[in-house]
Order: sequence, then C-alpha cells, then structure tokens
Amino acid sequence: METNIATPPDSIAPRVVTIAEGLDLTLRVTEYNKPLQAGEDGHDKIKAIVDFNVTRQYLVDNSESEVIKKLLTTREFAEAGQSIINLDEHNPLAVEAILCAIYRKNESWRLSTLGEEVTARTLNLGLDHRILQPFPYDRFNHIEGFLFITEYLVYNSAHVKEYKNTKHPDLHVPPRVISALNSARGHLRVLLARWLWNPMDDVLKAKCRCKEKTVFQYLKALTDTDGWPVDQQSRKSVNEVCEDLKTFKEHFSLPASHNICINCGRDWHFVVANAIAEIQGYFDGMCLDCMDHTQPKFLDEHTDYWNHLDPEEWDAECRVHHGQATWYSSFMGRADTRNELLSRVRSQKRRNY
Repeated sequence: METNIATPPDSIAPRVVTIAEGLDLTLRVTEYNKPLQAGEDGHDKIKAIVDFNVTRQYLVDNSESEVIKKLLTTREFAEAGQSIINLDEHNPLAVEAILCAIYRKNESWRLSTLGEEVTARTLNLGLDHRILQPFPYDRFNHIEGFLFITEYLVYNSAHVKEYKNTKHPDLHVPPRVISALNSARGHLRVLLARWLWNPMDDVLKAKCRCKEKTVFQYLKALTDTDGWPVDQQSRKSVNEVCEDLKTFKEHFSLPASHNICINCGRDWHFVVANAIAEIQGYFDGMCLDCMDHTQPKFLDEHTDYWNHLDPEEWDAECRVHHGQATWYSSFMGRADTRNELLSRVRSQKRRNY
C-alpha cells in the first residue's frame, strides 16, 4: 500500500512498538518539544517518533471513538486506506495506554505473552504527573491502569489535580474522582498521625518516672525526621513524609535508665516502621467496577451495589483485587448511603463471628 505520510528526518528513527500480531496498520505518533504553528512542518522540534503496529479491523470493531472509526474507514479522511497513519502532537505513552485498553477487551490478547508485556509497560509509563492522568484509563475501561494511576497520584502528590487538554477541555474525569483522590490522600495523613501518636496514650497514663523523658525523646526524634507533625507537611506527598519518617532510627534513643518500664521500653523503631508499612499498603487506588456498581440504576438506587458487597471481600465481582479503602473512595453514590452500607456490612460481619 502506498502512503501519503512524509518520511521522518534521518536523524530520528521511529521506535517500533508491536501492539498486535498480524499487523496491517502503523500508527506513527510524533511528539514535539513545542506546539507547532499553522503550516509548520516541525522537523526541528521533534522529540520522539513511535510506530505502533496494530490491526485496522480490530480497532474499527472495538474502538468506542467515532473519530477513529471514520479515520480508518471513510474516504473523507485522507488517512483512510493508508498503511501508515500519522498522529502529530500526541504523547506516545498515552497512545500506548489507549491502545492497550482497546486490545484488552480481547481475552486471548490479554492473556497472551504480547498482551501481558504491553499491559505491564502501560502500568509503568514513567512518573510525570502530566502523563499519569486517569482519564484515558477511565474512558477505555482499563481497570488495572486506572487502579495503578489513582494509587500513584494519592501517594505521590502533595495535591492531586488533573492536567486537562487545552485543545479538548471536555476530556476529563468527573470532578468527584479528583475530590475522592484528595480525600483519600488526606485520610492517609490522618491515619499516619494517629498511628504514630497512639502509643503515647498508654505512656501518658502511666505512673512511671521515665515517661517524661520517653515522650520527649520520641516526639523529638519524630520532629527531627522532618516528617512530623504530619499535619504540617502539606507541601509533601504521603510517600515523601514516609521517607522522612524512615530516618527515625537515626534520631531516637531510649532515656539512659536501668529501670525503664515496659511501656517506655517498647520497640519504638517498630512502632514507626509499622505505621509507615500500614499506610503504604492501605490504599490500592480507585476501582472502575466499584464506581460503576454505585451509579444509580434502579428505583432502589443501591440495591445492585448492596448485593455486590461481601463483608469479607470488598472486591467481590471486581476485576482487580482491593481492600475497603478502595471501595470507600470508589463509591459514587451519596455519602450517607455509603456510610449506611458500610455500617450494615460491619454489622453483618459481627453477626458472622
């Protein structure tokens, strides 16, 4: 087949990424360092060129985008019938994530070696928040990618925000998703502070003579890590606060006493390390299946979701594994209904024991 696509500059060879076997179409994605002006070829601004090898008919049959379907099937587009389609001013990482989401609808592809390799790549695209955005994964129902991205943003952002496409301002997740992510981030901070403080309750109630020095040493060591007080670390992400707190062992030592009591003589290094470990494993991200289950569908708007819940499995009927924190953040219904459901699940769990 002939192509009407200009040959890329000799100095920049396209990187080839195979998305599907039996390919008959190449999507050539060109990324530029700066936006192009009208009529500009942009050869001197090219950052990267990536050729994605795909199958035309599969994209036509499975893409939910009418633009892509017209692009590949109708003659009103110059690209129709060509073996190479040029996609200028796009991000190759985002395009690969979208293609992965489309192809993952096919179970055979999803379970194949190639499918597993592509999926693994899209879950480790890099750590640029402008790339790691939830919208493409939400739009194409890429549940693993959405879970990964939302978890990453909660743990690695001082404040979660969505970098919207200025050319397509309508392409974004519902504002409630971003609000839920920031709420989850704030909750992690509250829990971390609480778990670090909890041992103080026993020490402060004790009648020993060593408690004053122990409390002072503990709080001073936490402060010296630069990760405490947690509520004053607003410019740091949860993971950055945790990394600071991991230096606790360098700053803490028990009061010099031969008669230190059991309360004061506990393993304070373990207290801090355990709080960090619990926090870093607490939130799995947001689940697209849980979000879908909570969209009102019936007169009793949450009957379907109540039937979905299990007091032992917060991810029952979900395509990914996750815990209660993910279920809670992914609930898209009313907050009072969510809390009522949570209370009913907990009551059922108590009755089961």
